[in-house]
Amino acid sequence: MSELFAYGANTGGGGGGGGSGSTIRTGLPMARGRINTNLLHKVLLYRAVRNSLIGYRFCNQRCLSTYDIDHRLHQRPIFKRLKKKIEKECEKLTNGDGRGYISSMWINVGLSDGKVEPHHHNPRKQPWKISGVYYLSKPEGSGNLIIYNPTRQVINVETNDLIIFSADMVHESEINTTNEYRIACGFNFFQR
Repeated sequence: MSELFAYGANTGGGGGGGGSGSTIRTGLPMARGRINTNLLHKVLLYRAVRNSLIGYRFCNQRCLSTYDIDHRLHQRPIFKRLKKKIEKECEKLTNGDGRGYISSMWINVGLSDGKVEPHHHNPRKQPWKISGVYYLSKPEGSGNLIIYNPTRQVINVETNDLIIFSADMVHESEINTTNEYRIACGFNFFQR
């Protein structure tokens, strides 16, 4: 666990709006914020997600991911505004000095009965120490985030939630029990 999370961190329990950066203090090594995008930008992001998934790869039989084909979405013009908002929120949540940046970004789409399998983002001790997920679309019942710290803990999430956590934490999603898509933007954040 990085020093960033050594003294408790910010998390929330879903089920409530709150503005950008609304947090609740707990002992979990994670933090929660919110990023709101205007409707036009969100529509453009949905279109970019759809286009990005043309060459998609299944992360399992019911979950699509762009990670293996393109984990540099943050370099695309349509994602730059979202990238800046995520970086700003990460800096705020980590009490950073403004020099952190996203080093990789991709999209996972959970289909009906789909889930993201348990994994972590630091298999070879990469230089990033923080990973996270921004929920572009999170219909109720489409599967919450599960982290292991070290025991299994379900984090209730909603559309526009941003969750960051230590990159070596194992995490997964619950099964999407709806007929709607859960669209999540995963990323790794490098803090200098």
